[in-house]
Amino acid sequence: MCKAFEELRRRGISEGEAIGMAKGEAIGESKFSQLINSLLPAGRVKDLERAANDSAYRNSLFAEFGIA
Repeated sequence: MCKAFEELRRRGISEGEAIGMAKGEAIGESKFSQLINSLLPAGRVKDLERAANDSAYRNSLFAEFGIA
């Protein structure tokens, strides 16, 4: 009985981690999409190029545009 419980617990943890990763990825994609849609109309292509490779700069742009 203990082994069965432990297997269920491990499976639950694994499924929870997978769900959390998928949600985190979706949130990240949404935030970057919002940033793209804020930068392009403003003609800030160079900022977009830098944001694609520099996470600190990207985070500063998220703050600048109020993207949480």
